[in-house]
Amino acid sequence: MIKPGTRGNIVINKSSGKCLEIEDSSLSNGARAQQWDCKHQDGSNWYVPWDTV
Repeated sequence: MIKPGTRGNIVINKSSGKCLEIEDSSLSNGARAQQWDCKHQDGSNWYVPWDTV
């Protein structure tokens, strides 16, 4: 499920209710993705170019 946020979109797992985020808000290739409590921090904000989806 994707919910709009003020700084991007938030991806929430329907089963766990947790947000998809990148560990330590890393921008590096290969950074670890994880589920975490939804705190709406930078690492859990996603920008989707809708014109390419």
